[in-house]
Amino acid sequence: MIVRELIERLEQSDPEAEVLLAHQPGWPLRFMIAGVCDWEGVEDDDDHVAMDAPVVYICEGQHPEGTPYAPRDAWDIAWK
Repeated sequence: MIVRELIERLEQSDPEAEVLLAHQPGWPLRFMIAGVCDWEGVEDDDDHVAMDAPVVYICEGQHPEGTPYAPRDAWDIAWK
């Protein structure tokens, strides 16, 4: 997915909705978003993987209050 595609999908959502990251569909967990990192122009070193094109990372934060689990159906809906 590229940034434009993500923006298009997000424009269809309620702008007041909380954004959570669902992780690992087999045992789904949910996380708050800690931040966004625009990797373009950042120098790579031995600890980083070099990328051929610009990359944006959405960085995982903590679990939100309540259950740490995400709904398994999230992937079915996302992949439609």
